[in-house]
Amino acid sequence: MKKNRNLGNSGWIRLPQKLLVINLKILFLVCIVNTVSANSFSQLKKLNVDFSGQEITRVLDFLTTQTGYEFVYRKGVLNTGEKVTLELKEVTAEQVLDALLKSRGYDYEIVDQVVVIRKGKTVYVSEAPQVVRVLQGTVRDSGGRPLPGVTVRIKGTTLGVATDQGGRYRLELPAGKDLRILFSFVGMQEQEVVFQDQKVLDITLKEEIAEMEEVIVTGYSTRKVSEMTGAVQQFRGKDIVRSVTGGNLMNALKGHTTGLQITGSTGRPGQDGDLLLRGLGTLYGMDVFSTDATTPLIVIDGVVTDYTTLSGVVASTDVEEITVLKDAASTAIYGSRAATGVIVVTTKKGVKDRMTVTLDVKSGINVPNFGKLKWMTSPELLEYGEMTLRNWWNNNGNLQAKYPSRDQFVQDTLGALRRNFDLTKTTDWRDLMYRNGVTTDVAMSIRGGSDRIRYYFSYNYYNEEGTREKYDLKRHLFKTQLDFDVTKFLTLGVNLRGTIQKNVTPNTSNMEDAHPWLSPYDEDGELKYNIPYWEDFVMKPDPKVNSLLDNRYNDVTDLSSNLFGSFSGVLKPFKWLTLSSTNTFTLLNQNVNDYQDCRTFSGNNFDNYESFGTLKVTDLRSWSFLTSNLLRLKHSFGEHSLNGLVGQEWYERHRRSSELQMYDQNTPGERNVGGFAHQGTKRDQSTIPTGDEAESASFSVFSEVNYNYAGKYMASASFRTDGSTNFGKNNRYGIFWALSASWLVSQERFMEKQHVFSNLKARFSYGTSGKEAGADYLNYTLYRTGMTTFDYYWNHPAYQSTYAAELNQLGNDNLSWETAHNLNIGVDMGFLGNRIALSADWYRRLSTDLIMQVTLPVAYGVGTQYQNVGEMLNRGVELVLNTHNVKSQDFNWRSTFTFSYNDNKLKKLQDSKLDWDGGRTTLYEGDNIDVLKLVKYAGVDAETGNPLLERVEENGSIKLVFMEPGTVLEIDMDNHRWPELTWKGGTRNNDLMKLYARTLPLKREAFEVLKQIYKEGISEEEEKALSEKRMNLLNQAKEETHMFVRSNPASYAAMYLLGGLYNNMELDEYVAVFESFDPELLATSLGREMREKIDIALRTEVGGTAPEFEKKDMNGQMVKLSDYRGKYVLLDFWGSWCSPCRASHPHLREIEAKYAPEGLVVINIASENGKDARETWIKAVKEDKMTWTQILNNEGWEQCDVVKQFAITAFPTKVLIGPDGKILVRTVGESEPIDQKLQEVYGK
Repeated sequence: MKKNRNLGNSGWIRLPQKLLVINLKILFLVCIVNTVSANSFSQLKKLNVDFSGQEITRVLDFLTTQTGYEFVYRKGVLNTGEKVTLELKEVTAEQVLDALLKSRGYDYEIVDQVVVIRKGKTVYVSEAPQVVRVLQGTVRDSGGRPLPGVTVRIKGTTLGVATDQGGRYRLELPAGKDLRILFSFVGMQEQEVVFQDQKVLDITLKEEIAEMEEVIVTGYSTRKVSEMTGAVQQFRGKDIVRSVTGGNLMNALKGHTTGLQITGSTGRPGQDGDLLLRGLGTLYGMDVFSTDATTPLIVIDGVVTDYTTLSGVVASTDVEEITVLKDAASTAIYGSRAATGVIVVTTKKGVKDRMTVTLDVKSGINVPNFGKLKWMTSPELLEYGEMTLRNWWNNNGNLQAKYPSRDQFVQDTLGALRRNFDLTKTTDWRDLMYRNGVTTDVAMSIRGGSDRIRYYFSYNYYNEEGTREKYDLKRHLFKTQLDFDVTKFLTLGVNLRGTIQKNVTPNTSNMEDAHPWLSPYDEDGELKYNIPYWEDFVMKPDPKVNSLLDNRYNDVTDLSSNLFGSFSGVLKPFKWLTLSSTNTFTLLNQNVNDYQDCRTFSGNNFDNYESFGTLKVTDLRSWSFLTSNLLRLKHSFGEHSLNGLVGQEWYERHRRSSELQMYDQNTPGERNVGGFAHQGTKRDQSTIPTGDEAESASFSVFSEVNYNYAGKYMASASFRTDGSTNFGKNNRYGIFWALSASWLVSQERFMEKQHVFSNLKARFSYGTSGKEAGADYLNYTLYRTGMTTFDYYWNHPAYQSTYAAELNQLGNDNLSWETAHNLNIGVDMGFLGNRIALSADWYRRLSTDLIMQVTLPVAYGVGTQYQNVGEMLNRGVELVLNTHNVKSQDFNWRSTFTFSYNDNKLKKLQDSKLDWDGGRTTLYEGDNIDVLKLVKYAGVDAETGNPLLERVEENGSIKLVFMEPGTVLEIDMDNHRWPELTWKGGTRNNDLMKLYARTLPLKREAFEVLKQIYKEGISEEEEKALSEKRMNLLNQAKEETHMFVRSNPASYAAMYLLGGLYNNMELDEYVAVFESFDPELLATSLGREMREKIDIALRTEVGGTAPEFEKKDMNGQMVKLSDYRGKYVLLDFWGSWCSPCRASHPHLREIEAKYAPEGLVVINIASENGKDARETWIKAVKEDKMTWTQILNNEGWEQCDVVKQFAITAFPTKVLIGPDGKILVRTVGESEPIDQKLQEVYGK
């Protein structure tokens, strides 16, 4: 047999072929994958081995034939003539090698299908002892499962075998006494048994539990828990998979992470909650429409990202661990991005192990939860309406004069309703609009590797049906990670991750609260094209949209894709030195297709007149590049240990968006640009595509040093400097740093004899981190072109502009970073072998140089500029208690208890105040920005219908909101309807108390009379008499107030009350009373505020010049009043909450239809409330069928408040402006003056 060949002078022998020198070159990723697959196949192939008294080389030949392995060894290492007996079934090649080689004192290593055989630690016995006995049995684990591949060996010899697939073994024993049998397996405790001439020996091996200290991944570095000096929390991937719900990865951290507030979303599939860590720390970007400014920095696999959520970015099954970094010791090294904290995500990688395939399937049902709220049936709602009408008649003298009979009034008012609807039938709109949604989550991964290469592949499919019809989300996530050890010193890695997502939402109104007598179906059971409806006691000329028909054809489809790719290299020439470089490219694409089909009422009758279908396509593309280079060093001497890093990063971002609108559909169902005939909108056919583009870049240098002495005393220092194009040239670079230390008290000698603490550590940190302003060009001077549609293209050959550019924003070369100064003191305690663990932290974060928009003096020629002017303080306490209640191999029970408290305080603001929540709340220095401000009544002013509002201080005292500091009012709320008022401080309080002494008794008596009116059993005559009595009492109170205002020109309280009478007096009378007050009062802040209001009112009276304004309309186009010079313009100030406003809109539609062809321009200007102001506004516009220019005053009100400019104090108000810009008519509520003037102007 010429199996052994001499290979030159190397002294190597190889079976069965010559030695090959392998030059490994990576040509394609596919090559790597194929190599992995081949290795995995060889390692996992099941073999049956049966050799008796054969030479060992025969077994090696057999393995070469079956697996492709080739064997290499030096001369003298392998006894090629040794006879072996080996019988194994359904085992892997490695199990055969263990039984063949390791049991005989050899070691081996597999390198790319080549098995290198070396001498082992056990002395080789050249002559096999004489076989005289046989021992057999089965080896199982603690769960009773058979263990294949267990080495069964005679102690002190090389004789041994390996168990087969069923855990069975058969061992030939030599003659002799005191034989001991060893059973060993990787991951199990080795077991030694004395042979006592038994023929069968069954063994149970127990798992080998190696207590390894947990490590914390902080992004740039990894440290042991005992060495940490900062406030962090870490969560393992297996715990996250068990906890995650609804496709949102961050849900797994709810209730487990102290200081991290994750607010709930609306329940729509794919919609995330907002993240807030240790309180709000910035003001920029925090308005009613934006919350991204609060999001902590998200780091994935050591790469800094721009993501504001993990949902749709990383699959929960791909997560190895998530770490939340809270204090300066942990976040300062991230510098300008970490003022609001850091969330570090580490995903799974390949391992040097056999290939494992994991499949995880989840499915669930989402059930809508409406609580105890039930909608009325048709008969119930009718009964309620009749009761309301009766009460209205009881308290309204005009109605009583017009309708002597109350029952006749109710019958006439509801006549149209009864004639047009079957009020005995009820439609359950909630049942039609909602459903039980099914959620499916399927995840598959392949993981493994060899000595040189490690791989991880995964795919996740997520499908969620929302509980409301037409809400659907489909998401595909994939991940590929390959790590290749080119040499012992160099490792290359490729990480590719991506997401493809489709999110569908309804493009119609929610009819859940529609009248129950309405039906979406006709008599044949088919869906109606539209639904006639009754409102404000009449049948509306324009029908309602049928949302069920809309759901069949219309929707908003959001297609998005996210691709993340990185290439990394790690060079480790010495144990104490590591060099690494990671280069990452991220690409985000989003396409929003807002579609209304021509077969629906919505697609034909809103915004575009008879538009025969509409389409709006929005495209967003962004890409970023990051290169991060690190040098890590470590050194130990004696009980001292030092490690640190130096790093450099370059980061650039690009973003581009566009929007295109189409109308007049060629083919029903076609929802692409080619499926429509015209570009723009039917209302404004000159509308052109719009878009924007932005880019920014940053450069960073950073370092960190960690010191450990004797495992008891730890200290850390970090430093970072960032430069960004988003700041002014004078402050482009920011410097951030941190110092921290910890003391592991439980390791001290004086703690050895105590039995209370198994772990006790104290921590301290202080440092700074920053926040970037965002890619908004806040530091630049910006110009805006003319506001007409075509003026976006200055000097364009096709779209000629007629207006010059205008100064829009004044630049600020001194604009700089927002900086957070963080102080943290913490303690970690463990009891009962750390089965009970408690962590407590106290923190203080002072955020300085907060960016605010500052109003500039008129002399600057521009309204605003961004400046660093704000300061905000957050202080809080966090507690985490983890307990391991039951601990066993078969059952474990753990509990986590958390407590967080944060106190916020505004330290410094521009002009000492901040307009918050879209201008609906005013905060002052010293206020808590997280507190919801409510008001209490100081009585109700019957003359104006407005309450007298009070501001509640922290100590329980109360200030009137509009009064100057120093006026305090205490309230005894024992009498909840009429609280007892006690004023302290100043004559103004005494004045008010004198007035209240006269008016409150009158109002109380009027309220008691009102209660008598609502009692059952009283006659109509009694109700009428009581109503007259009540009106007389309220009129007396009103006269008392008027007399007080006119009779006290030196009283601050009188001037304050005058402000509430603005809508109840003629302007001339109001001005005269105001001018009668003492000059000292007129010079107060209240006086100046009232003066400004009067000045605006005088300027906007009939005959005055209408003030200029610039606002974006519903389609994002800029509307400028002066663009309409030469035309008549009708402004309608309204709100969706205003019933008289909504009732006037049918007549307004008639005006627009009649006079718009003659050149009349109608502009609606709405004022809304709440966080969903825009959605509420759009819904109301659709319902009222207003197809002309629509403006929401809330949006951009800081720059242009049209309601304030026109001194609007009541709704609805209509203002008619002539071609010369002069105000012709101004009316509140009534439309007749407008009608008369238009008839005069247009002659019809």
